[in-house]
Amino acid sequence: LDAFDTAYAVRVAAGAFCAANASAASPAVAWTARTVPEPVVSDDEATANTSVASERVEVFGLGIIVDDVASIDMGASTFYGDLRVYVLRYYRPFLDAATALREATESSDRGRLCAVDGEAEKWLYVDADAADVDFVNAGKFPKIEPRVDGGGVLDHLRIRSEFYFAPTLARYPFQSQTLPATLELAAPSTSASPDRLLCLLRSYSGFSPDLSSFSSTENDARTLSAKAVVDEAPRRPPYPRGCASQLDYPVTKTRCPPTRATSRLSLELKFRPPRRLGALVLVPPFLIALGSLVSYVLADPPLRLQTLATSMLAAVVQHASMRAALPPRAAGTLADDFAYCVYLVIFVALLATVGVMFAPRRRGDAACAGAASVLCFLHVRRPAGLDVSWGGIALLVALATVALLACKRGAEALLARPAGALLARPAGPSYQRLQTPASPRPALGARLLDGEYDLHLGGGAAPGDD
Repeated sequence: LDAFDTAYAVRVAAGAFCAANASAASPAVAWTARTVPEPVVSDDEATANTSVASERVEVFGLGIIVDDVASIDMGASTFYGDLRVYVLRYYRPFLDAATALREATESSDRGRLCAVDGEAEKWLYVDADAADVDFVNAGKFPKIEPRVDGGGVLDHLRIRSEFYFAPTLARYPFQSQTLPATLELAAPSTSASPDRLLCLLRSYSGFSPDLSSFSSTENDARTLSAKAVVDEAPRRPPYPRGCASQLDYPVTKTRCPPTRATSRLSLELKFRPPRRLGALVLVPPFLIALGSLVSYVLADPPLRLQTLATSMLAAVVQHASMRAALPPRAAGTLADDFAYCVYLVIFVALLATVGVMFAPRRRGDAACAGAASVLCFLHVRRPAGLDVSWGGIALLVALATVALLACKRGAEALLARPAGALLARPAGPSYQRLQTPASPRPALGARLLDGEYDLHLGGGAAPGDD
């Protein structure tokens, strides 16, 4: 029965069925059946292809008071917000969006604002049923509390929730963050263009005098500003006919956009952390790199290897802690560039230590590699570095190497001094034990750098005999 409103003749032959004891068989049976008529879609029904042009455009003003902003978590891409939202409607509708925007709104450096100055009586409070506000980027389990007066008129909505945002990380930890609270009013799903336009009520928007999350922060660090961003962009299906599948991500510019537009208002909070807070993130890896450079003045190679191994482990742990504060799939940041340079400084120090173990006389030359490795920090992105290209760093390394090799004897004399003599010459006599390789001519096999030495010879020499 695969067709609507069609008659079918049904026949069952004789003997198709029999009794349980096979004593009798069924006779032939025939009857006629007709299927139901095909359903008719009413012209008033909304279908998948229905697209209705808006006959009237209304303008709604949203006022957003920020009572608190806290817990800016870049790893989870969320922040906590406590907001009060006021919804007011312009007193009359319009026939088109252009006229509505020209009469009821105005542009400013803080975004699209409602034209309230001198016309406050034209903005009306709305009923609670008409204020169907959708918080687009609210997180899990938002707590929304409407405040309605006795006549059913909405005074404001209070929402306490986490909000999702897209962190910008290229210059982390000196990066400013944009924290949006995006709102949208419910509109008919069949409208091809938005019939509710949004603007920001300046006299109903701003920050509370005291944000609890900033109560323990000095005034210079309370760096928050806000602006409204309103757009009427196509963001609802269906997609145009003949377009390719939209089931791939990321969405490319060549793909077809949705056909139905909505009006959204985002109050974007700009958070600019003080520079010193970002510098505190880079101080620990800087001290680790500095500790690895100190290893060049150590004369004992095993001690140098132990120092550098500890520095490498500390650098890895510190870098992992910095990455833990970022989203799991975050791209490379300024802090990562800084950490890579710390790795390079430690790695060059390890190579220099191994070289000194095989060629002790080249210890002064190996110290030049440490100074050259520090030039890597010039390649770090601003503001931590100068963002110098690798070609420029290679040229600086070559020039620095030539300059350091020119003062080779001075470096050797510095490294040959005992540990206490680097800061001040000891008042009393200085004694060092000279160990020369076992050879037939140990005295001639020892190479003494510039300095004063007391030689204590074994083989029966009395104490005090020099």
